[in-house]
Amino acid sequence: MGYNTFKYKFRNLLKLPLSEAIGKINNKISRKVKDKINEKKDLKRHTHIESSLRISNSFIDSKLIDVSKVDLKAATYLLDMYLNHYFDLLGSGFVKIDYNLEPFGIEGIKYDMSPKITEFDCGGEWLSNILLKPHINYSKKLWNQIDSGYDPIDWQIDFKSGYRFDQKKWHKNQPIGKHRGVDIKVPWELMRMQHLLQLSVFAIKFENRRDEIIKEFKNQVLDFLAANPLRMGANWTCTMDVAIRISNILLSYDILRQLDDSDILDDNFHRILSSAAYEHGKFIINNLEWSKTGVIGNHYLSDVAGLLFVSAYLNDSEETNAWLAFAVQEIIDCFNHQFYEDGTNFEASTSYHRLSGELMVYSTALIYGIIKGSKKKALENYDYTLIKRLRPLNKQLYNLETEEFFPKWYLERISKISDFTEVITKGNGNIVQIGDNDSGRFIKLTPCGEFITLKEAKDKYLNLINYNYGLEDEFYWDENLLNHDSFISAAKGLINTNNHDKKYSLEKSFVESLSKAYKIKVNKYDNLETINMEKYFCKKLAYNQETIISFLNYGLKDIALEKLKVYHYENFGLTIIKSDEFFLSFMTGGIGQDGNGGHAHNDKLSFELNVHGYDLFLDAGTYLYTPIVERRNQFRSVISHNAPIVEGEEQGSFTTAFSLKSDVRCEIINLNNTKIKAYMVYKDTEMIREISIYVDKIIINDYCNKKFKVNFNKNYSNGYGKLLKNN
Repeated sequence: MGYNTFKYKFRNLLKLPLSEAIGKINNKISRKVKDKINEKKDLKRHTHIESSLRISNSFIDSKLIDVSKVDLKAATYLLDMYLNHYFDLLGSGFVKIDYNLEPFGIEGIKYDMSPKITEFDCGGEWLSNILLKPHINYSKKLWNQIDSGYDPIDWQIDFKSGYRFDQKKWHKNQPIGKHRGVDIKVPWELMRMQHLLQLSVFAIKFENRRDEIIKEFKNQVLDFLAANPLRMGANWTCTMDVAIRISNILLSYDILRQLDDSDILDDNFHRILSSAAYEHGKFIINNLEWSKTGVIGNHYLSDVAGLLFVSAYLNDSEETNAWLAFAVQEIIDCFNHQFYEDGTNFEASTSYHRLSGELMVYSTALIYGIIKGSKKKALENYDYTLIKRLRPLNKQLYNLETEEFFPKWYLERISKISDFTEVITKGNGNIVQIGDNDSGRFIKLTPCGEFITLKEAKDKYLNLINYNYGLEDEFYWDENLLNHDSFISAAKGLINTNNHDKKYSLEKSFVESLSKAYKIKVNKYDNLETINMEKYFCKKLAYNQETIISFLNYGLKDIALEKLKVYHYENFGLTIIKSDEFFLSFMTGGIGQDGNGGHAHNDKLSFELNVHGYDLFLDAGTYLYTPIVERRNQFRSVISHNAPIVEGEEQGSFTTAFSLKSDVRCEIINLNNTKIKAYMVYKDTEMIREISIYVDKIIINDYCNKKFKVNFNKNYSNGYGKLLKNN
C-alpha cells in the first residue's frame, strides 16, 4: 500500500463513528491473521481440490452459432497467432509468450526475469523451477496429459516490462504498483482465456482444423492448471479475473466437445476440468470482492457472473445449488445498484459500461437457459443458510412462476443499456471515451479491427517504438477497442427486435443459443430524444473567451441542423447532440461509484467532436494504470481533456490510483439541438461553457471568475497500453 493510499484510508477511518472505526480495525486484523494462517498452510501442502462434481450441462448449440460473417482473413491470422502463442494484449504488440521471453520494455523500463527454461521433459521435472515442492506432484500429473512437442506459456510474466510474478508465493502477496513499469494487468489479461473462446468459434468455421484447435485448447488448459496451483501466483490474485477465466473456459469446452469427433477431450480431461471448475467456484465464493463500505462495482459483478457459470455447468449439489441461487440474487441486486434507470452505468466510464453490460447480457441469457432446463429446480430448492447474505426463496426478487422471471424494471434496463451504447457511437463506428478505458471485456467473439502493415503500426503507436517482431511490410492486426457494435448485437440477441447489425450475427446467435431462444419483450424507449430545456440563470463571471471551430478548415461540408437530435443522460451526466454526419458529446456528470471516482476523470465541460465521420477533438483515453503513476494521473487530469483550465487547478484530486476526491458540481442550464450551456463550480472556481452549433462551425464561449485558458487535448490512447504518436 502506497503512502497516499494509506493516508486516504486513514482519513476516511477518522470520519467514522468510534464504534464503527474500531469494528473496521478489528475486522482488518482478523482478516490479516486468517490470511497468515491460510498462507502458511498453502505453502506447505498441495492446494488442489479433487471434486466428485462433473460438468454435466450444455448451454451452447454449436450448430446454431452463426460464423458466416466472421472475417476469414482475420480469423486465419488470429488462429495461427494463438496456436503459436503470440498474443497482443494491452498494447504489447504480438509477442510470443514463453519461458525465454525478451521484453521490449515500457517507456524505457525493462526487467530481465524470464527463467530461461529451454528443456521441458515429459515427466515434468522442469516444473521444480517455478513451483514449490508440495505443489509439484499434481502439476506433474497434469503436465503428463499434454501432447509432446507443446511449448508451454509463461503465465506469470508481464510480457511488456519483463517482470515475472512468482507462483511460489501466495496469491495475496503479489506486488501491485510496487515496481515502476510493472503491470500485473498484463498476465491477468492473458489468463482471462478469452482467446480460447475465439479459438472455439474458429473451430466451427474451420472444419479442417478442428482437431488442431481442440488439442491446443486441451493443452493450454492443462498447461495453465499445471503451472498455476490454486491460490498461488499472480493469476489467483484478482477474483474478477478468476471468474472471467473460468466462464470463458467453460463456454469454450461446451462448444469444442460437440465438435470433438476424435475424443481428444476424453473422460480424464473431463474429470480434470470439472475439478478445476469446482476449484474456481470455491475460490470465487471465498474471495468475493464485496464489503459493506467498499465499492460494489464491476469486480463484484464479474465475481458473481463467474459463480453463475460455474454453478450452471456443474451438476447439482447442495453447495452448487446455493452458489447458483446466490449468483442470480446478486446479479439482480448489482444490476439495480450499478445501472441507473436510463440504462447508464455508475462507473462514470463508457468503456466500463460495455464491460458491465456484457456481464449483464450474457449472465441474463444464461439464467434464461437455466430456467428452461433441469437446473431451474436449484433456484427453488436451495439451502440459504449455506452462504452469508443469501436470501430465502420468498425474499428473492425473481419469480419462478412467471415466464419473464425478472422484475419489470430489470427487463426494461437490459434494453436501455444497449440503447445508450448506440447513442454514444459516432459516425466512424467508435464510441466516445468518457472516464477510464482498460480494454476490459467479458466475452470476446468476433474479431474487430483492421489489417495494416507493421511499419504503419509502428508509425502509428508510440508504445510499439521498440517492437521488432516480423518484417515491416508484413500484415499486423490492429484491434479496434472503441467499436462496441458487437455488444449491441449481443444485447439484440436477448431482446425481441429485428433491428441489429448483421455484421455481428455471431454475438446475436451466441446469446440466442445461451438463452434457449428466449426473448425479452420490451418497448423501444425514445424519450431521451429532442430535449429542449432552459433554466433561469443570471450569474455573471469576470473573464471570458470565444473559440471558433470552422468545419471548412478541416475540408468538411456543412451540417444539416434540422437533423440533429439531443440525448441527455441525467444520471451519467452525458449529453449527445448527433445526426448521421455530426456528433458532439458534452460531459457534466459526477465521478461515479457512489462518490469514489475510481474510473472517473477530471473531464467536466469537456467535449468530443466528430464531423462526417472524422474525429476533430478527442478525449485522451486512459493509457495506463499502476505501472507509471504520473501517466495514470496525466490521462485523468483536466489537461488531457477539452475543457477550460485555471492554471494549477484540478477539478478533483487523485487520492489513490483508483479514487478521486471531488466536490465539483455541474448542471445544464440551456439545451436544445443546436446549443448546450452548462455551469460548473468546484471549491471557489466557477465556470460556464456554452457551445453553439452552426451549419459550418461551432462557437464555444467560456466564462470564469478567474483567469483561465482553453485546453484542447493532444494525447490520445484508443485502448489500454496503446498510445498514438502526436502528428
